[in-house]
Amino acid sequence: MAKALRSAENCQVLASHPSLTFRHGEFTYQIVRESGRSLYKVSYRDDSISTPLSYCFGHGESAQTYLLQHNGAFYESRVSFYPGIERLDLTLGASKTEPESLEAALGQKLTAADAQKCFGCHATNAVNETQTLRIESLTPGIGCEACHGPGAAHVAATKAGQPPKTEIFSPTNLAGDALSQRFCGSCHRSSEEVMSMPDLGGAGNIRFQPYRLAKSSCYYGDPKDRRISCIACHNPHEALVREPTFYDAKCLSCHASNANSRAGTTAKPCRTSTRRCSTCHMPKIELAGAHSQFTDHFIRIVRSGASYPK
Repeated sequence: MAKALRSAENCQVLASHPSLTFRHGEFTYQIVRESGRSLYKVSYRDDSISTPLSYCFGHGESAQTYLLQHNGAFYESRVSFYPGIERLDLTLGASKTEPESLEAALGQKLTAADAQKCFGCHATNAVNETQTLRIESLTPGIGCEACHGPGAAHVAATKAGQPPKTEIFSPTNLAGDALSQRFCGSCHRSSEEVMSMPDLGGAGNIRFQPYRLAKSSCYYGDPKDRRISCIACHNPHEALVREPTFYDAKCLSCHASNANSRAGTTAKPCRTSTRRCSTCHMPKIELAGAHSQFTDHFIRIVRSGASYPK
């Protein structure tokens, strides 16, 4: 999360790919590195628009999308970089039909609310107490205060010898929907947000982990049981672990006949195996256009040949 946003000047993906080109119909897209800057150019026949990129969204493991400014407005680039193919392609959600103009071909023009949401979820101190976007004071990426709130009083209390969690908000005190949906889901997309989308976001909702998690039959049990929540499996202070066996102990804290359940309840044990649970019950699914697979956080018994469950 600390790498969720970078200025274009400090973007490693663009620095290591100094010339990128993509053609869509009669439109040509180029991102060219010049003197430490990355220029975004869209051409149609003999006409073109060229402008420097301002920010890179995403650290580039699955994809990276760019933000530019044109005529005083922010635009989300119509093309993104995908490491799975090592080149540009249309940004997820972008229309596959040819744009009506060069300006429309730049990408999605962001409203004030759009820009606030983007920076609020990819940067620290980007939005103030009155929900106003503050580009000049943001810190790229998710830092401590993005999740824990202002830390000055906490630092002062710690220096004064008070207990470690004095004067600071801790998400670990939350449970149930308050944690996974309203807190984590405020950026990773909650059930409430996805339910308001046309067609529930389509197959693309595989990327919205809190929504997918809430579809699991075990999710709505004891609201105080933290064994089924985002931070039950993922520590935001550590790198994401991709080895499936790491998560077996998390699964077996519920799904084992001899589980020592803190909540006083257990779930049925798996009759097939007690290893690599997530590879069967949380399958990786290829998302069209993303050139990448996403782990489905809808925990379930997956039937062979079953269609994607919305």
